[in-house]
Amino acid sequence: MGLDLGIKSMVVEGDALSIIKRLCAVHEDRSVISAYIKDSKSLSEAYNMCIFEITSMKENNLAHLFSIEAMYENNYESGGFSRYNGIKHENVSRSRVEDDDYPNSINRLI
Repeated sequence: MGLDLGIKSMVVEGDALSIIKRLCAVHEDRSVISAYIKDSKSLSEAYNMCIFEITSMKENNLAHLFSIEAMYENNYESGGFSRYNGIKHENVSRSRVEDDDYPNSINRLI
């Protein structure tokens, strides 16, 4: 999707250290998720630059809230039904995010 939008470089952040380590490793992954790791590495090679970084769980929670909100907006605007409609909106309410926990640049987005 990023390539379709003309994005040539990206930083992929995640809060699972073991996953980030596998994505950065040069040797072949032999874990049960090796297919996902291989696919991710393969997709990342299409970019001029792709960096995998660890992030705090707090920062990742904010990204998760943004993605859930986007799913709700897309479903509402299209009038369609998807498997995400089963997610209880109260489970991802903004009240779980304290504004003081994030930098000002992120607070402006929320």
